[in-house]
Amino acid sequence: MAEPSELQMLRDSARRLAADCAPARWSSAGRTGRSDPARWARMIENGWLHAGLDEKLGGFGFGAAEAALIAQEAGRGLLAEPLLANYVALSLLVEAADTELGGQVAEAVREGRQKLAFAYAEPGARFAWEHPAAHVRREGNAAVLDGRKQVVLGVADADLIVTVARDEAGELVVLLVPAAAPGVEVQGFALVDGTGAGDIRFSGVRLQQEALLARGETARAAIERALDHGATLVCAGAVGAMRAAFEMTLDYVKNRVQFGEPIGRNQALQHRLVDLLRLIRESEILLAEAVAAMDGDRVERGLAVSAAKLHINAAARKVGQEAVQMHGAIGTTDEAAISHYFRALTAMGVLFGDAAHHRARFFALDRQLVAQDTRCPS
Repeated sequence: MAEPSELQMLRDSARRLAADCAPARWSSAGRTGRSDPARWARMIENGWLHAGLDEKLGGFGFGAAEAALIAQEAGRGLLAEPLLANYVALSLLVEAADTELGGQVAEAVREGRQKLAFAYAEPGARFAWEHPAAHVRREGNAAVLDGRKQVVLGVADADLIVTVARDEAGELVVLLVPAAAPGVEVQGFALVDGTGAGDIRFSGVRLQQEALLARGETARAAIERALDHGATLVCAGAVGAMRAAFEMTLDYVKNRVQFGEPIGRNQALQHRLVDLLRLIRESEILLAEAVAAMDGDRVERGLAVSAAKLHINAAARKVGQEAVQMHGAIGTTDEAAISHYFRALTAMGVLFGDAAHHRARFFALDRQLVAQDTRCPS
């Protein structure tokens, strides 16, 4: 299906900016996980942080499709800036917070005055978030937060951290924590693909009651939707990276000459390339279904997102491995661009849920859907 002209213009603009940001020389040396302020400023100028927001908050009017489109082009260009972290944290904040606070933070993020991170994963919990060990208690008019979070995307650059914890009654809560608050300790690092993340320790962090954004079922629904949003954006980034890796590999086999002719004339390689293209095209279809489901029913949204993540995880692994293999030994070197796409596709297979997590989640949601159907009168 053709994209609306506005989305196509946004895609073209995003692709040009991603191409402009491509490194003159590929290298992972010296990566710290911090974003490039000049690149981030260009993304702000191009309105990338408006994507996915409601039109009242400055969005373009196409919902989740906007952020997915930009994530796809960012994946194609392997941009290491914390777009994913800000998109997910902002979507959760806007969903959970009151209109005034959500609007204020959204404006600050859009204008580049603040950056966000979303902290939900904890040591030993894998992708489970429903029963966090991080907890908040009341002391007079303040809320005091203690706990740990791990592999928090973009946290080294963040000004505000949207955090999942539980209160004294054991209910889920969503909190907005200033990264510079006393008692917040961040240890930043770069992931295997060069993007930034970090571990956080909260030790007696005192917050105003206004920092509590949501509690109970409201918090649960907002968190679940944000995690689905994050998984969808990871899928979009993987689709973009797979497309770029495929095109790079196709160009390589057309020009790499062995025994007097291009290796791309080998029929076995041609068949393998066709298989990769089929996987990418299937991934694009499942991504489109996941994006379309973002505004739908919780169960149907979860099924679409987990189905897409399951397939795209497997496709990304296959495309990354085959691309490196077809390049030969040069494809494993740090100077070869394809090695960086391989690392990115490997990392994307774990972000916001690996295959085992989404397989289990898909079957659990499917059982819920079947149970709902059997309770409906015929």
